Amino acid sequence: MSAKERLVVSRVARIAKNSREVAVPAAALYVVFGILLVAIAIFVWRYWSSLVERSPEEEAYERRLTALNERQAHRYSDDELTSSPDDDEAWRIMVERGRNAGRRDRYAGDVNRRAGSRRPRKRR
Repeated sequence: MSAKERLVVSRVARIAKNSREVAVPAAALYVVFGILLVAIAIFVWRYWSSLVERSPEEEAYERRLTALNERQAHRYSDDELTSSPDDDEAWRIMVERGRNAGRRDRYAGDVNRRAGSRRPRKRR
């Protein structure tokens, strides 16, 4: 074998040796990448479940708020809004609102109590 042939053989041997060394880290890289993807999926799943999970207090608050919105959204029908009431109907509405005035205090009760418990302002 000539010197050139030995040089070519040694280079080929080095390339073959390097290609075997690269194959193991590539497989390890795939394993690490797979583990990383699974870890990200678990993190996203736990984060999403913490956002979606609600306490019983939050659910009760949502139910109360929904009920209040329903009561306020459906007070008058379109027919009642487009037609002008006659005198008897206007009187009936006025009396009904007078009777319901006591019921409105339960929604504004906290505000009324807080307004009564305010500290007086000091004048300078």
